Amino acid sequence: MSATTSSSDPPLGREPGLAGNSGARLSGRDRTLLAHISRGLTDAQIAEELRLSPEALRATVRRVVEEMGARNRTHAVTLALRTGQIH
Repeated sequence: MSATTSSSDPPLGREPGLAGNSGARLSGRDRTLLAHISRGLTDAQIAEELRLSPEALRATVRRVVEEMGARNRTHAVTLALRTGQIH
């Protein structure tokens, strides 16, 4: 093993979470949510579009990020794009 890698580093070309829960359980509504985030809509715009309260939107985003094994909402969008869950 080289000095720049450790046994805890993911294999090259693999990102943590990508092979795990990166979208297999996403509903259509969850995919729509991630698509809106990827387009740069604000939370207020997304909440209005999905007819959710701001609190419900935040809870939904947290749940989706957690289900996907992502680090944050941006990572969740990246994983969804890479796995073809959103376009």
